[in-house]
Amino acid sequence: MKKLLVLAMLASASAAQAQLWVEIPDAPAALPFTAQMTVGVGALTTITGSGNFPGDTVDAYCIHITSPTAFSASTVGGTAQDTQLWLFRPDGTGVTFNDDAGPLQSTITGAFVPGPGLYILAVSAYDTDPLNGAGAPLWLDGPFGVERAPDGPGAGTPVAGWTGGPDLIPYRIALTGAEYCDVPAPGALALLGLGGLVAARRRR
Repeated sequence: MKKLLVLAMLASASAAQAQLWVEIPDAPAALPFTAQMTVGVGALTTITGSGNFPGDTVDAYCIHITSPTAFSASTVGGTAQDTQLWLFRPDGTGVTFNDDAGPLQSTITGAFVPGPGLYILAVSAYDTDPLNGAGAPLWLDGPFGVERAPDGPGAGTPVAGWTGGPDLIPYRIALTGAEYCDVPAPGALALLGLGGLVAARRRR
């Protein structure tokens, strides 16, 4: 709870702007697989971030997908970089991936999302790819331009590392069908300038 409150205070500039999350200070893709919690109330339509230091090749965010049929995440028009977008379950197993959609940026949808819930959305520059504990890729490199469920030799196993690749540069991810990962407790809403929504319930 203390950790959430501290994060909520640090994130006030982000969460107070409805529907927007700004990376603070770095969205990790550490191992065991973790992600930056997005904290706020209601729809989450935009995530912005950037490469923060040499070697910052992957950023990961916890999001709540409310409607798989309406879900999408896209970097098209949101960066000059050749990106890849990945969606994982909280245990690190893969759900869906896209490399080139427009023409070098990425878009994923709810086509392979099994149902509403918490997921980890990760962004990397081409060709930084997730590997399992044995070093096998969760996805094959090709075909490009196609959204795919895990189809590599490591499909069905959790991510345990990443291949090397270029550092991230500033990016914007546009989302539909998603909300913040965690709704702050009522005591934190006032800190976020959201005191009028004290009835909001934390997700577990």
